Amino acid sequence: MSRQLILSAALHFVFVCSFAQTEINLDRFESVYIEDLVFGNVPNELSYIENEGFHLLDIVKEKLEASGVPISQERSPLNCKMANCYIFCQADSIYVTFEDCNSKLIFYTGHPFHLNPTVGTNEIPKIRTRIQAALRNALTRLDNYSYKFNPDLPPLKLNLNQVDFSLDKFKDSVKSSLDSLEGIYENTSLDFPSCKIGIKEELGKYTLFYVEADEILGMPNAIVSEFYKNDKNSRYEGIWKFRDGSEEAFSIKIVKNKKILVDFTNWLEEPVVFKKKYP
Repeated sequence: MSRQLILSAALHFVFVCSFAQTEINLDRFESVYIEDLVFGNVPNELSYIENEGFHLLDIVKEKLEASGVPISQERSPLNCKMANCYIFCQADSIYVTFEDCNSKLIFYTGHPFHLNPTVGTNEIPKIRTRIQAALRNALTRLDNYSYKFNPDLPPLKLNLNQVDFSLDKFKDSVKSSLDSLEGIYENTSLDFPSCKIGIKEELGKYTLFYVEADEILGMPNAIVSEFYKNDKNSRYEGIWKFRDGSEEAFSIKIVKNKKILVDFTNWLEEPVVFKKKYP
């Protein structure tokens, strides 16, 4: 289900219930990261509003800072102590939400505006003030709340499940494997923490685990994901579990020169490149 559909289903309930409180309890977070704009059911021309001087992200940032909300400059699914702030622009309204690292809705505010059914590029300057005013009106509801952030949260560490075989036994089992995905890989991309992973197949199910990793990712032998091949697109798809409790959907594509591309479509812009080290 898309993020827009999930939001639409929850908006009325959250709108009615959230304003009975005077405090947004965010003490399990240390900061907020402001995501890029999300568009739903809007004229194509509106997807360029950030380039047309609307500055909606700046308006949100200034309001949150004025309300005493700590802002993070970088987003990472490795840090579930960070709440994510989304700005949704639709054809007749604009919304601002806070969500946790698993996309669970924490807080919502929004305000309507009116556009003609067809918006031409030359009309965009005319609606700038209207959309900015709707966003500022939505953000005024933040003034009704106080915020509890905890900047001194200790690192959150989960004990991920461990593989039940030794590294030597794993190497022996994949040495003569006919499955080209099985083996040990090392990350060569700078956008992802340094690590080595192992991939083992059994009865069509693949297990991905750490061979070498730091404490941020998880300890060696920790199981990252159990996943399967999608025969429709010849990719392997699953959920990557991080040690702080966050999760990211990923897909794997086998490429030349003993490399695989791990694509975190909702996180990193470019796939993470892993090079096969064994066999």
